Amino acid sequence: YAALNAQANQVAHYLQKQGVKPEVIVGLCVPRSPAMIVGLLGILKAGGAYVPLDPTYPPARLQLVLADAQVSVLVTQPQLLETLPDHPAELVCLDEEWFATVDACPDVDAPSDDVRAAVTPEHLAYVIYTSGSTGRPKGVAMPHRALTNLLCWQQESAIAPASRTLQFTSLSFDVSFQEIFATLTAGGTLVLVSDRDRRDPFVLSNVLCEKAIERLFLPFSALQSLAEVIDSTGVVPSHLREAITAGEPLRISPAIARWFERMPQARLVNHYGPTESHVVTSFLLDASVSAWSSSPPIGTPIANSRVQILDRQLQPVPIGVAGELHIGGICLARGYLDRPDLTAERFIADPFEPDARLYRTGDLARYLPDGTIECLGRIDHQVKIRGFRIEPGEIEAVLGRHDRVRQCAVVVREDTPGDRRLVAYGVADSVVESRSLKLHLQQHLPNYMVPSAIVLLDSLPLTPSGKIDRKSLPAPQIQQDKTAIAPPKNHLECQLIRIWESALNVRPIGIEDNFFDLGGHSLLAVKILTAMDREAGVNLSINQLFEQPTIASISEAIAQQTLPDPAPCIVPLKPGNPEKPLFLIHAIGSSILFYEPLVARLQTDRVIYGIQSVFLKDPNSSVNTVTDLAECYVRQIEAVCPQGSLAIGGASFGGLVAYEVARQLAQRGRAIDALILFDRAVPGSCQPASVTRRYQRHFQKLVKQGPSYLLAKVKHRLTSESSRVRADFAKAQNALLKDLKQPGQKYLGEDIVNRQTQMGDAYIPSHYSGRVSLIRAAETQDDGRVYDEDLGWSKYARGGVRIQTNPGKHMSIFTLPHVETLATHVDAILQVELVRPELVQADRDRSHSAS
Repeated sequence: YAALNAQANQVAHYLQKQGVKPEVIVGLCVPRSPAMIVGLLGILKAGGAYVPLDPTYPPARLQLVLADAQVSVLVTQPQLLETLPDHPAELVCLDEEWFATVDACPDVDAPSDDVRAAVTPEHLAYVIYTSGSTGRPKGVAMPHRALTNLLCWQQESAIAPASRTLQFTSLSFDVSFQEIFATLTAGGTLVLVSDRDRRDPFVLSNVLCEKAIERLFLPFSALQSLAEVIDSTGVVPSHLREAITAGEPLRISPAIARWFERMPQARLVNHYGPTESHVVTSFLLDASVSAWSSSPPIGTPIANSRVQILDRQLQPVPIGVAGELHIGGICLARGYLDRPDLTAERFIADPFEPDARLYRTGDLARYLPDGTIECLGRIDHQVKIRGFRIEPGEIEAVLGRHDRVRQCAVVVREDTPGDRRLVAYGVADSVVESRSLKLHLQQHLPNYMVPSAIVLLDSLPLTPSGKIDRKSLPAPQIQQDKTAIAPPKNHLECQLIRIWESALNVRPIGIEDNFFDLGGHSLLAVKILTAMDREAGVNLSINQLFEQPTIASISEAIAQQTLPDPAPCIVPLKPGNPEKPLFLIHAIGSSILFYEPLVARLQTDRVIYGIQSVFLKDPNSSVNTVTDLAECYVRQIEAVCPQGSLAIGGASFGGLVAYEVARQLAQRGRAIDALILFDRAVPGSCQPASVTRRYQRHFQKLVKQGPSYLLAKVKHRLTSESSRVRADFAKAQNALLKDLKQPGQKYLGEDIVNRQTQMGDAYIPSHYSGRVSLIRAAETQDDGRVYDEDLGWSKYARGGVRIQTNPGKHMSIFTLPHVETLATHVDAILQVELVRPELVQADRDRSHSAS
């Protein structure tokens, strides 16, 4: 706690120097890490209010929030700078280098002692954005008074305030405040979990046991997934004493009931409260599990909160009669940031108490005879999916902005019990694919708001009054070409087909059909994996299902489990034609999953493989050069693809390895359809920039980043420029891939990253028979060096260099929106590139002569 407080104080002092004070909104865009907690505390200690910016959101969404909240200071980390949208905010990049620089520079005036800020209970604490029915998200402005009240009540009502609490929810979800501060203010232990691990209930179940978690906050859908895993594995988190669910209606399923029957020491609590008030009611399920209602009530108001159930004339309704639930008391938010019209519509004058307000929730509710409140659903179309509040109107507004969509509607369907998902329906004025519409939505909306299916119709059904008849919209159907269905080859595949057809409600399914293309998602994955384990003895994780999303690949993996793996570094990323594979080689890190956005958008019919680092499987490998590394990968490629032509690609350091792999394969007589290098220069091919250019670059960064740029130069002097750039890239990729790592998988340590960096520096290319297809980032690296247009490859590629320029920077070419253009370039290259046979033969003759 002392170290946490000291670092938060340093951040707070620094922020105050940047003008942060009460009512100043500070952006917070930091991955799930201790730095996230330090940044959060630092902003509040400085007197400011925070607005959470989820790093996984598309740039367009982040840009909208930054502009709407008028963020003047943004707390982030260096590895996220590439993916952040352009904005005028002052950047504060929290990492070890920042704290080292602050400690080394007394002039910075960022001491670690406590901070003074003239904050009152009425000042702003945070602004959290929620979905808006008009197509524009709205920021809920929450003052300190309401949150202090919530924390005081939480401490009094908790079974163990100073407990070990899992930090599960995103900062963009208001429950995160309750998780973090209800724990820290009581002196408890806050256990962080990676974004990838928290999404996998199998891994999460292990975390609860291994970390001895005592308190858990999570929405019903996550509680249900966890219960199903515990039900199937029989592993009960014995330390758990309190599970608190909020964000969506609680239903007591058989799996949840069995879970809590086995944990008599634990209690289940149902909280209710919209973002506009945070928690306002609570219900403790304290009777025996057998007496629990399948749909528990939301309980009674917490301290200093009032709940009124009123009719359309704002009059109280009798017990048992449904009305709209209204909230009053000090729990209320101020309203919506800079939206006085919307605030006046939803926050109304309290007809029963002078000078007080009520918030109209839009939820239908009624009093039960015992005084508790039962929630009955919505008056409007607002929905909740996996704890997130969603206005279908916002999705419809974004979809309607597509230039080919004439009319659209978005609804929640539950065609399979317990499987609630968003489905979009559209009418287009010309031929358009559902896939392109989905990509359009992904560029503007968070993942949780992107429909799982988009159905294109000739027209939308209408009611007699001319409105869209949402109840008559058809269930989405997966169009399966029965002639192309790959039949099962053994009993196991027959079992898996039956399980998949039952869970996905799609028939027929072939062994080559992709789980996610069939409408699968993370919650369905839990059910399928549980059923596969129970009925077929197949034990996989969600991450393994991602890597092997077809029944054929699962069956093959199981068949090979008892055999030595001839290609341990090769992972299938996308099924396709096995006679013309594409191999994508890792960059400076270990994983190849950062290629996933590109792979998902490629139109090529080739099977696509990723090659992960040999050091991931064997950290003590004796490989010490790029040539040796390429030889290792060539052997594995030949084990997977012993004959025929193939294509190779690699990003950054992986570009050097890809070049050497292609060169060695060509020497062995293999036809290389394409060698694609993503923004990789030949080592030593760049020249230092002129003095004038360097001064211009420093001045531009000083204007953009302010004094923090000069402070960073203190430590910057201690290392060479080239080493710093490589280290920055390694750190950035490490952060990018950290959330994608597999359970139990080690990420490469810094010593191995440095080892690969040295291998890249020492690599001297030999001549290659074919052509190099070079895709350069349009925004060159700002590292003070000058690069030739071909990045030095014309000297070595006998077939020439074909150069394409892609929007974005060195790493951001693989993220939205730039990855769309990148996929187009790669598809074009794969269609036209061929190695020149006469040069292959010439190189082979030269090699034999040398021998």
